[in-house]
Amino acid sequence: MLFRVSLIVLLILSSAVNVYFIFSTLRKKLAAGGKAYSLLLLSVSIYLLGYALELSSSTLEGIFLAIRLEYLGIASFPVLWLLLAMRYSGILKVVRPRFIMFMFAVPLVFLALIWTNEYHHLYYRSLSLHPESPFPLVLLEKGPFYYGFVIFMYLCFFMGNIFFIRVYRESVESFRKQALVVVLISFIPWVSNIIYLAGIVPYNLDLGSLGLGIAGPLLGIAMARMKSFRITPIARRLIFQDMADPVMVITQEGYLADFNNAARAVFPFLDSESIGISLRKITGLPKDLISSAETGIKEDPWMLSLRREGKTLYYQVRKNIMDAPPHCRGGGIITLVDLTEEMELRQRLEHIASHDGLTGILNHRHFMTLAEHELSRASRYDTPISLIMLDLDYFKIVNDTLGHHAGDQVLISTASCLSGSLRSFDIFGRYGGEEFIILLPETDSTTAVSIAQRLRHNLEKNSISLNNRSVGVTGSFGVASAPPTERSLEALITAADRALYRAKAGGRNSVEAAQPPKAAPPPRS
Repeated sequence: MLFRVSLIVLLILSSAVNVYFIFSTLRKKLAAGGKAYSLLLLSVSIYLLGYALELSSSTLEGIFLAIRLEYLGIASFPVLWLLLAMRYSGILKVVRPRFIMFMFAVPLVFLALIWTNEYHHLYYRSLSLHPESPFPLVLLEKGPFYYGFVIFMYLCFFMGNIFFIRVYRESVESFRKQALVVVLISFIPWVSNIIYLAGIVPYNLDLGSLGLGIAGPLLGIAMARMKSFRITPIARRLIFQDMADPVMVITQEGYLADFNNAARAVFPFLDSESIGISLRKITGLPKDLISSAETGIKEDPWMLSLRREGKTLYYQVRKNIMDAPPHCRGGGIITLVDLTEEMELRQRLEHIASHDGLTGILNHRHFMTLAEHELSRASRYDTPISLIMLDLDYFKIVNDTLGHHAGDQVLISTASCLSGSLRSFDIFGRYGGEEFIILLPETDSTTAVSIAQRLRHNLEKNSISLNNRSVGVTGSFGVASAPPTERSLEALITAADRALYRAKAGGRNSVEAAQPPKAAPPPRS
């Protein structure tokens, strides 16, 4: 009698513990997975209370009524267990609602069979009191649908185990402990049910109900104590891992705590072995990123450029400092926002705004801006600076005889020919029409004339194919150097332009240097 009372009290207490976890979960307003967990605990609580009622009943009719009540929890438990596993692994989001409705329809069928068993005896063939038990216990002869339910239940358990194990295998080191605890708990329903079906317990007492009663609270402890069920692995799979932006979690000490799939795509050398390693020991991480991650203060977003497969990728680096309890040290979350397309578009727009649409060299406005800057620098450091202006000879004839499209091709070819003959720091632009302009930093007049002669010679040799015929063009060049006393861009252009017109007047295809200003006559005595 004492054993009977103790077992009933234990069942009621176990049910009460499960109910406590239900209210605790709902009160904390956990994620959607918390609702599935609460429903699972509710099914276990109903099962435990039903079995306590069964053990306290003295008649066969009372016992069978208790069994019917038990099945309100037993029938739904396998489906709720599987749904929890599917949500935990992130699979549920791709499951169609019709399939979920079908999953719940199956236990409803078995529930209907158990409640109408006296009319068909397909679930239990017979029920009788156990002749040798010390207190009233039922002796069940199982029917075909009972075994059908067992198969359905084991199938749900098996699929649930697969999903739990999948989360464990896919988790990085920082989440393995949580996932392993859940995997171990997921085997409790197997063990408890197998013990019951094997008849190991005397008088075929269903102690498997206590196994389920233990599994629920243990899972709740794992969720609450280890924060694995807000649900951390679910959040990690559905949010963290599926984020399009690369994210890395860094400890305050500068160690890598976690990273998502997008971060692995940007830094392919990251793997599970990188977790817990100092950023400075991870080969391949940009130094700027390491320095930013190691600072314990929030920073304004900054731009990071990476070379990947011959292409420059641009990422905006955002750093957020994680709050931590007073006795803990906080870390940081580094997020890389891919701005490659925006940067490429900006560069294209900047190029369009600063370059000639036909020839691809600097346009008039941007050339003047850069030239003014270089002229100021030359004045500041007292270095020589020169300017070349050139005009294509007889260009109007090309347009009139071959057409404007041919004229465009001549301008494009001329720009390409001259660009290939200039130094990297020379500033080359289209001044207007068929006129080009070149600023030569740190270049005196003698060197400037020599460069102009080389350009004239290369242009003269340049052959352009137009309408299946080879066409050659020449140019007239004017060279001017800025005197130390007057570093005006307008004066420099005016001097070079006058020299250009003298080259035109002298027969074209030539170079003329600007004439130095005449010295002022001495004052009369």
